[in-house]
Order: sequence, then structure tokens, then C-alpha cells
Amino acid sequence: MSDYNGWRNWETWNLYNWISNEVNLWCYWTDVAKDEAVDIFAHSLREAMEQPIDLMVHGWHRDVVTSNLARVDWDQLAKALKE
Repeated sequence: MSDYNGWRNWETWNLYNWISNEVNLWCYWTDVAKDEAVDIFAHSLREAMEQPIDLMVHGWHRDVVTSNLARVDWDQLAKALKE
């Protein structure tokens, strides 16, 4: 299923763009992707993106961030970073 520029949704596309446009993030995640199965890698991505929310975001902003991350297709993102 692709609803947004070949991606499942805007949230997945947006996160991929942030990762792919930040050299350090891109190098880190594509390196991690080499050694992990897609499902394990997808879980690692999700944990890493959700972990700092408690420390950085509160109130309404937290609701918006967690809502957006809940819509990310983590498997599609993981597969794209493994390519």
C-alpha cells in the first residue's frame, strides 16, 4: 500500500527523509541495518525514535509526536534503509 510518494503514509515518508538527509543518521542506521533482520531492525528503529520523547516533549506536543510515530510503517522504513 502506498499513499504518499510511494510510501504508506506521510509520517513514514517524512521520517525516511529526515534520516536520509542527515549524514550522521544515514550512516548510522544503514550500518546497523546491515547486521539485523528487517523485523528486529524495525523494532530497533522504533525504540530509538520513541525513547527520547519522555525527556524532550511534554503536553500537547508529546501527543502530536507520539501520534505521528504511531503511524510510521516501521517495516517499510527498515526495508528502505536496508536497500
